[in-house]
Amino acid sequence: EAAEGLLDNAADVLLAVNDYVEQANVLSFRARILRQRGLYPLSIDKIREALLRFETNNDNSHPVYARCQVHYAFLNVLQARNLADQPKTQDQISILHDQARESLNMAERIAVAGPYLRVLDRVHYFRAVLFLDLAEYGDRDRNIENASKEARRALMIAKRSQDRGIISHVLIIQSRMLPVHEGLRLAREAVDVADGRRVKTRALINLASLCVRPSIRDIPEARRLFVKASS
Repeated sequence: EAAEGLLDNAADVLLAVNDYVEQANVLSFRARILRQRGLYPLSIDKIREALLRFETNNDNSHPVYARCQVHYAFLNVLQARNLADQPKTQDQISILHDQARESLNMAERIAVAGPYLRVLDRVHYFRAVLFLDLAEYGDRDRNIENASKEARRALMIAKRSQDRGIISHVLIIQSRMLPVHEGLRLAREAVDVADGRRVKTRALINLASLCVRPSIRDIPEARRLFVKASS
């Protein structure tokens, strides 16, 4: 609530100076807050507003526009997950996945032309996430293989740009795709490299979840990690 109050004040100033890039930044941040609350449809509306700021100004090559496209793609993936357990939503889920794919393709074109490595690594990371979700709907082996390829590309680019947040996120999803003992190694690396509270917490929980797998069954270590993640 405090963050939203600050954003409301900032938005008034930014709207007054008519800077569409800064307006888009504010709208994108508002979308992130809504996303973190699980309010995906409202978050999607905000990120669409951010994208529209660039499109009405004929600026479809700005790195912030590309970042917003990546954010929009992720929101579509999350909303598709949100609908997965509801009846008669397959067509909507397919549309959301198609929109995510289209937004990532758009962001990739901008990031490659830049080049903007810290956009490009996110494109490949979220494309890996999308492929993992698509694996639940068919062509499992092919989608898992594609997810693995995209994760490797994301990791390579993130290491070049020293983007530790994306490195940690990629290692987390890679740890889930590998045999558990190899996955543990990557999960520990994800914890070590994480540089923010949110990603550190996610990495700790991921490592704890691997520790309770039947072939590992290290309950004391899992408990320690969960306590550390919640502190």
